[in-house]
Amino acid sequence: AGSGDDATDGERALERERAAAARELEQRLRLEEMERREAEWLESQARLRAESEAKEEQLRFLEARCAAFEKAQAARIESDLQSDRQDGDALSKERLELLRLQEKAKEAAKELELQREL
Repeated sequence: AGSGDDATDGERALERERAAAARELEQRLRLEEMERREAEWLESQARLRAESEAKEEQLRFLEARCAAFEKAQAARIESDLQSDRQDGDALSKERLELLRLQEKAKEAAKELELQREL
């Protein structure tokens, strides 16, 4: 009876070792998956940060361009008003262009704000 119990004890010990090895392997695989997901998340965050910085740079460029355009337009408008009070069409076109550029800058600012919230 003793040797049968030894075999059974040996089988049980071997089964416990196998179960422990299987649990360890499962934990290692879970840890590797978590590390992979974390790396993907960090990469995604870095990409979003880079995109946001690019959009901020684009917005600064648009704002500077708009400010320069506004200054030039103001000078042109003043000149036009002084030289020819009757030339309403050209003035209206310039004002429409200025409004369009201002609207583009506002849209870019809104888009950047949405990016920052993410």
